[in-house]
Amino acid sequence: MTASRFSIVVLFLLTGCGADEPVHSVDWYKAHSPERDIRISECERHAGTLALTPNCVNAKQARNEQQLDQRGYRKREMLNLEGQ
Repeated sequence: MTASRFSIVVLFLLTGCGADEPVHSVDWYKAHSPERDIRISECERHAGTLALTPNCVNAKQARNEQQLDQRGYRKREMLNLEGQ
């Protein structure tokens, strides 16, 4: 009986983790580079728990896209292979 109560309490505690934190988009992180850098450093510091959270994924994606833009890479156009 005690083990089941303990597991229920743990589930409620884990459910509330990070629930109050707003999720920012990739475009938001592109426009707010200081916040992006802070978020990425937190994600790398706590990689086991934060690496796959939406904010970490979006912040890293924003950094990657900005680095590609700075290097001059351009998006490739889709090839139309239906006519062959």
